[in-house]
Amino acid sequence: MEFLNNLIEYYDELYPVSKKQKDFYSNILETTKIPAKILGIGCSIGTLEHHLARLGNDVTGIDNC
Repeated sequence: MEFLNNLIEYYDELYPVSKKQKDFYSNILETTKIPAKILGIGCSIGTLEHHLARLGNDVTGIDNC
């Protein structure tokens, strides 16, 4: 598990999700009922999906790593 946590931190440094991106999706979701059901396709390690889940949404992410 420690290896995966280190990988996630490294990946986030290389491919960060910007505050602008998070705000964009958060603003869209303000018009839906929470928990919204969200499917992230091709989400890599799920950084954006994790953010949306922390807002109270039901999020599933898939990728073909």
